[in-house]
Amino acid sequence: MGLPVIAVATVSCAVILTNIMQKPLLVCGLLILVLPLSLFPIVVVSSLASAGVHKLLPRSESAA
Repeated sequence: MGLPVIAVATVSCAVILTNIMQKPLLVCGLLILVLPLSLFPIVVVSSLASAGVHKLLPRSESAA
């Protein structure tokens, strides 16, 4: 698709970790330790967007 592999990996990591941890700012802080500083804007945007979409989705009731 012509996208840089590091950008796709960064977005994927940020979105997956944000959905698991439910703390987008913590995810940004953790990923800034691992990824290059030049990718920080991508991490922030993808993490906050993922948290926003997650809040908009209706919660499903568990059958437990």
